[in-house]
Amino acid sequence: TCALPIYLPHVSQAQDLHFPSWPSTWNSAGLYGPGVYFAEDAHKSASYHAAVNGQGVMFLARVLLGHPWPTDREMWVLRRPPCVQGHTDDQVRCDHARCDSLLADPVRGRKRTRQVLAREFVVYDRTVCYPEYIITFTLC
Repeated sequence: TCALPIYLPHVSQAQDLHFPSWPSTWNSAGLYGPGVYFAEDAHKSASYHAAVNGQGVMFLARVLLGHPWPTDREMWVLRRPPCVQGHTDDQVRCDHARCDSLLADPVRGRKRTRQVLAREFVVYDRTVCYPEYIITFTLC
């Protein structure tokens, strides 16, 4: 898959400043299965981790999304993206090419769930995201 990187915010813990272990915030209980979660909206990303004494750490990561699978519903059972036909491993094993990531788009379904208010991206392979910038922030 030909993929161009995009920059997406990812909020993390201070111990993740040691890049060899990044991301230690692999989400194993997210709405779209275990993966690294990013949001288009930095405020959405920041809402996932409590800041210590009002201070937070955010990465602006370079992410290769490739061909994302768009969805407007929760997909708890995913361990990897669906195939290009939308089949997931819990439904059927198929030989179709797989998508590279997942795009959770609440607007696509014309309703916003309370969990998903902004577009989120999930990658299931840690090697397709790189923390390019560190941003420290203070909550007001």
